Amino acid sequence: MKKSIRYILITVFLLVSLCSCTGPTPVLTEPEPTETENPYFTENAIPWKYDARAKAMEAGTMEYYFMYSDDVTYVRTNGSKSHKWGDSCLIIFPNGETMLIDSGRPEYCYILSENLRRLGITKIDYLMFSHSHIDHVGGAVSVGGVLDEFEIGKVYYPAVDQDYDYKIQCRADSLESEDYEPLIAGDTRTFGDVTMTVLWPMSAHQGQTFSDTDDVNNTSLVVRLEYKDHSALFTGDIYINFAEKQMVEHYTQQGKLNLLDVDILKAPHHGSSTSSGGVLLNAVSPTLAIATGYEKVGDTVRSRYGDCTLINDRECGYIHVTADGTDALTYECSLYNIRGAI
Repeated sequence: MKKSIRYILITVFLLVSLCSCTGPTPVLTEPEPTETENPYFTENAIPWKYDARAKAMEAGTMEYYFMYSDDVTYVRTNGSKSHKWGDSCLIIFPNGETMLIDSGRPEYCYILSENLRRLGITKIDYLMFSHSHIDHVGGAVSVGGVLDEFEIGKVYYPAVDQDYDYKIQCRADSLESEDYEPLIAGDTRTFGDVTMTVLWPMSAHQGQTFSDTDDVNNTSLVVRLEYKDHSALFTGDIYINFAEKQMVEHYTQQGKLNLLDVDILKAPHHGSSTSSGGVLLNAVSPTLAIATGYEKVGDTVRSRYGDCTLINDRECGYIHVTADGTDALTYECSLYNIRGAI
């Protein structure tokens, strides 16, 4: 009985701590780390518990785990309220290497670390930040976050000045100076049989300082991942009327519009009304789109996706997608036992 009361008190304390956040850098209260008994993790952490690396290596697949966490309302500095919590996606390549793209808000650092442990992750080979906003870097740079809890191989970030020093903010014991790599359009990296091509921002953006919210979003890293006949596009928080449009125009002029044509699209800017314009979606023509970290995908935005299967983590919870190197995809959601094959 005493143990049950203790866990109830811990849960209440944590929820009060999370919901009382009043700014972009909240005070974090570490949950009790006992995964099997902590009701906070039982309620909010990822439901899948297995060696995800072994799964990918044995099957020769790419595994995507789109992360979110419990629904917490936070108050911005201007007094407005939001349910937005940011992006985070764990990718496991067929050779067993791991990449984490973004890390959500600071409030979720403990859940994110717990999620990674449940999937058997002990090292993040590549930690990529699409841009420097707190809802993308917070779960990594906070005390108790990914940079504290896991060995890190390399840190990737956009090669533009977003008024944020990634080398200072993203320090980890396992990293050396050469392990911090800024990326710009045209850069490529290989991870076994997977090729990553950076499509945005452009070299013309280098040397400029971006601190305005819109500018930082519009200089997000956009990367294409390609494995055999499978491809995916991660787009950060780019907007309809700037980066989306300019990127399509650029690759059309270069005769390389095919670089944008992929199977999986991580919806730009959380699937909000500022993103997912028809110009981009016509070029990408995704089979599956994932919108993460927003209250809900509106009907206007959803209509732009047409026949594409669009999944929103606000409605479906954690989303796990498997790609076998063909144009076939399977997916499952943590809520409502939703499964599908495309």
